[in-house]
Amino acid sequence: EALRTQNIEFEIIPGVTAACAAAAGTKISLTCRNIARSLHIITGHGADGGLPNHDFCALTKSGGTLAIYMGGDTLPGLAAHFIESGMEPSMPALLIENASLPDERHLFATIASLPSLHASQPAPGPVLILVGDALRGTRATGTAHHLASSVAF
Repeated sequence: EALRTQNIEFEIIPGVTAACAAAAGTKISLTCRNIARSLHIITGHGADGGLPNHDFCALTKSGGTLAIYMGGDTLPGLAAHFIESGMEPSMPALLIENASLPDERHLFATIASLPSLHASQPAPGPVLILVGDALRGTRATGTAHHLASSVAF
């Protein structure tokens, strides 16, 4: 939009979204038959930089995998809203910094413990957060990336 308003020519090159790249890089399925039948790609912050105006109850009840873009700064509030909306505090969560890049980093935790883990191991790069039952029983198996933390689900 900013480029259009300034009459700057640009080209959009098709690529792979960070959620799919992160899932492929960690060998984690975003959906899993009879466990998570949907994927919800949402923003992690509003236009003002604060929490987004999501229907946290509907997202929690969907039973799908959540891919939260740009949610590093609002992670404590996001986690609190999901838990207040009925999400189990033990729900698996994975924070991916710099998805698909050589310095990709992963933090495995639960939705309740991820904010404190992230605070103790800050991620200065772009962050994607995956949350959902599809992550249960999995562990990142990518060999080219540093696994900063690991929790068995």
